[in-house]
Amino acid sequence: MAPLQFTKKSLRDTLPQCAPEFSNRGSPLTPQETENFRAELRAAVRDLAIVDRELSLHEAYGKKLRAQRDALSQFTNKYSVFSHPLERMPEEILSMIFSLCQPGHKHTSYILDTSQFPWPFTMVCSRWRAIAISTPSLWTQIGFNSPTPFLPELVLERSKDQPLDVTIDTKCLHHRPSLQLLVANCQRWKTLAFFGVSAKDVQRVAPHLQPLRNNLKLLRRIAFLYSFGFESHNLFDIFWKAPLLLDIELNGSSCLGIQLPWRQVEQIHIGDCGDDDDASWISSPMLRAWSIANFTYPAVSPFPTRTR
Repeated sequence: MAPLQFTKKSLRDTLPQCAPEFSNRGSPLTPQETENFRAELRAAVRDLAIVDRELSLHEAYGKKLRAQRDALSQFTNKYSVFSHPLERMPEEILSMIFSLCQPGHKHTSYILDTSQFPWPFTMVCSRWRAIAISTPSLWTQIGFNSPTPFLPELVLERSKDQPLDVTIDTKCLHHRPSLQLLVANCQRWKTLAFFGVSAKDVQRVAPHLQPLRNNLKLLRRIAFLYSFGFESHNLFDIFWKAPLLLDIELNGSSCLGIQLPWRQVEQIHIGDCGDDDDASWISSPMLRAWSIANFTYPAVSPFPTRTR
């Protein structure tokens, strides 16, 4: 902005100093002094108008600058996230980080609860959502362990062909089509936790579990937790053929009556199984470790150990 253009240096520059002299003079101003003083006042009025105009221009310019600053501030606040290191991180690394956040709780499937892992990753931004949805390993914990299961079709689709960790609670099976869909994918089951609180619950779900027979090709671990009444519903041998099954947990009356491939099992946990005297599990030649209640022991010789 150009500097202000005032009139040449004149009486106005010394007016504050000479004002007392004018006011204390005993004689009136001479005509020449009066004319000069009036000229200076007219020039001062003109310069005052210039100053007022310049101030107005400065205020308008300042207002414009403040508006520009506010707009730039809003822009940087909104889009500075794109310069964050996470935005430059490769998708493969982010996918790996998401996978490391997977909860490790046993016998728990959070995946049908949209407030739990991995759903929050899909709610941060479009990039995170796309990465989470395209990472099948995030969607492998699936089951029915809440009163209102939903979204199993979507979860199964996102898990692609990954092995599944399945939890089934018979008292929560109110959506049988979803259970049938899950059972139809039993070839992908890697672990299974089964809660059957009563024989009535087991009886209700039994017809839907028949397709499991001879189809559990990837199953490595199975847990029967408080499961009652299997032997009375033709389910006692449904898990007999599971070629990769190595780890078994039994907790609940009648669990020991279930026929399992004991001779290939390496780890066994026996919880509260009542007074059942069936000790078929002791015949496992591959047994490496076993536990009863809260006590854990290494497998005892004389059972031979398989050489690998």
